Amino acid sequence: MATWSASSWSSGSANNLTVTGNATQLTALFVDAANGNYRLKANSSAINTGNNSYATQIPCDLDGNVRIASSTIDIGAYEYDSNLPSPTISSHPAPATYRQGDTSTALSVTATRPASLGNPTYQWQRSTNGGSTWSNISGATSATLAASNISTNTAGETHYRCAITFTRDGRTSSSVNSNPASIKVIGAPNITKQPILATYVQGESAAPLSVEANAPANLGNLTYQWQQSTNGSTWNNLTNQTSATLATSQISTITVGTTYYRCVVTNSLDGKSASTNSGSARIDVIGAPSVTIFGGGTYLIGETPTPLLATATKSAADPGSLSYQWYNHTTGTEITGATSATYIPPTGAAGTIEYFCRVFNKLNGKEDYTDSDPVTVLGSGQDGVTVKYLWQSNRGNGNWGPLEQVSSRTYTPPTDNVGMGLVGQIASRSP
Repeated sequence: MATWSASSWSSGSANNLTVTGNATQLTALFVDAANGNYRLKANSSAINTGNNSYATQIPCDLDGNVRIASSTIDIGAYEYDSNLPSPTISSHPAPATYRQGDTSTALSVTATRPASLGNPTYQWQRSTNGGSTWSNISGATSATLAASNISTNTAGETHYRCAITFTRDGRTSSSVNSNPASIKVIGAPNITKQPILATYVQGESAAPLSVEANAPANLGNLTYQWQQSTNGSTWNNLTNQTSATLATSQISTITVGTTYYRCVVTNSLDGKSASTNSGSARIDVIGAPSVTIFGGGTYLIGETPTPLLATATKSAADPGSLSYQWYNHTTGTEITGATSATYIPPTGAAGTIEYFCRVFNKLNGKEDYTDSDPVTVLGSGQDGVTVKYLWQSNRGNGNWGPLEQVSSRTYTPPTDNVGMGLVGQIASRSP
């Protein structure tokens, strides 16, 4: 049987400790007697077999633990306690917020080792549901969690913690978890509704522009800033336009031209932010052109007239396209096919007709137009004008003589007038 004695005893030390017994007996009692570890095994016969009166003389064992862990003092230098003291965490992992794709920073934990316990064991864990369930991170078994284990590729919130235990004599202490560290990753906003391009006639009331957006994983707070550009590449902020809708007062239709609008949507959280630009909405404003018409006059029936000409201009900034339509002003009807800047009026019949040209400025289903002043084309035989036709004959001797006066511009010579020679026509107007 193993025996031991000590001439003096104090917490943390023993003088003249004598242990006797064979190797088998010592092995049954102690964790590692051969190497001087006389802590009791879980099934040691020395547990709860001592004399409690010694507890008043020796209140603590060599580890500093209070004697009489159970009902009776243990025999030996160490009191056996099935419940090892738990570690104390003095420094917890810190929460952080990142932009999607940022490089993360490692997390760390510091644990205080209770007296007599061995080295701590670490196991980092991850939770993606707010801490309801946890899963171990493979290979993450040191006091520091490497940044490579803290992903910022996906927007959302992940919690990390470290479970710490200590071991002694083949036994493991209760696990203590660090405070969970919330790692938030915010993403650039998703714009689900873009502002829509539009075309207006100068002075027309504009419709508001708007965007709709959301934060990835519903993490972060959205803000808005509308911008304006005259060329689609250089942008300027619009003062106080910081909602999802751009007020119509900011979309001017007073001046013709093209202006671009867009909204910068920013997702922010804990000092971090990420932005997305909406598509640019092109706003075109067209105006009525200026028109001047040239031509008109008096023509004989059948005479080739000088074409009427409509000259139209618009602002160089006006994005519209010009088109033409001629009208009979006298009857108020559109002239089919007369859609160019020039128009040749007919002279096949006598009469007075006024013409005008309507010049359109068109873009994207919108149009504005200007009517020219009317011009008059006067045909022969109207308004006191009389046309007379004098037919003459020439028998080939160079002398012309009157043949007959008719009211028609055509004449059929008789076939029995042999040798009459050439026939000519003179037309005159009177008065």
